[in-house]
Amino acid sequence: MIRALRARASQTTDWLAWLCYAGLLIFIVLPLWVMAALLAVRLGMYSLAGVPSTAQTSAFLTFIGGGLATSATVLGVLFTWQHNRQERHRLGLQAVIDSLESLNANTPPRVAGALASMVLLGHPRVAIRMLAPAWQAHQVDASTATWVIGQVLAPDRRETHGTDGDGADPPAVQEAAVLLSEHAGTLTKSQPGSYDFPGHFLDTWRTHPELPADARRHLLIAMGTMLASKNRDWWCPGGLPPAWPTLVLVECAQEDSDEELRSAAALLVGEIYRYFPWRFRKSARFRGNLDKLDSVLLAGAAARMEERFQDFSRLGDQMTQMWGEPPQSG
Repeated sequence: MIRALRARASQTTDWLAWLCYAGLLIFIVLPLWVMAALLAVRLGMYSLAGVPSTAQTSAFLTFIGGGLATSATVLGVLFTWQHNRQERHRLGLQAVIDSLESLNANTPPRVAGALASMVLLGHPRVAIRMLAPAWQAHQVDASTATWVIGQVLAPDRRETHGTDGDGADPPAVQEAAVLLSEHAGTLTKSQPGSYDFPGHFLDTWRTHPELPADARRHLLIAMGTMLASKNRDWWCPGGLPPAWPTLVLVECAQEDSDEELRSAAALLVGEIYRYFPWRFRKSARFRGNLDKLDSVLLAGAAARMEERFQDFSRLGDQMTQMWGEPPQSG
């Protein structure tokens, strides 16, 4: 991994710079040549009848001089821009290499700092690859791990500086979502109602651009696993349904673009609803609009009967085992 990054850091090719050079040639240099030729013809400089006058020669040379000065200025700006861009790219990769080498210390603070540096420098692919073994070896805490995963799934462009491509990387997104679902059972803490999860999904389900369907499915599995990892008293110390992940699951059940994922989220909402039916119906989200709630509950009940939702049905069963049987009245 480190050798590959060193080789990449030494590369100087930049397709965007070459595209700019081609644009300079096509849209500035070539038109100047054409205009110079037309001006020469217009001034009669190619005429065999006589020698061009001093005024004609002066006008032609003035045009050529101005064109060359403009081309040189634009070319200089492009050279400077390319150099700065490549230098930023090289320094970013070098910082990531130094971070990777620091992982040999195997101390959680240094590992956490190295992973955060990789993400903030715009290299989430490297970060997520290094996170998996570090998390497995307990060299990184859940808070750091979920922050790194959150930056891969829904990056905050105000903090990151993309030197490895500004667009989402589908393999990295998929790997991050799977990693989250695998460790979801360890994200709840001993203190009731305290947990770690990627920050974006604590507030909303939607992302821009939308995550791949399979990645969103693993997010739902992670939420269901967390619900089934602690008892009802832990999740509901005040006797109320947990605001998270209930509201995010309801949003997914109502607004996700994938019908299967809407049904899976509805199934999990239905499992929570069984313990708090009255609270749900009195909530601000559904007050005066119970048809939406009933639609979600019907979709969840139907999903319970289908084999393709067996993973989520199993989570519902585990949740019942952990939370106990629902009370007779909500």
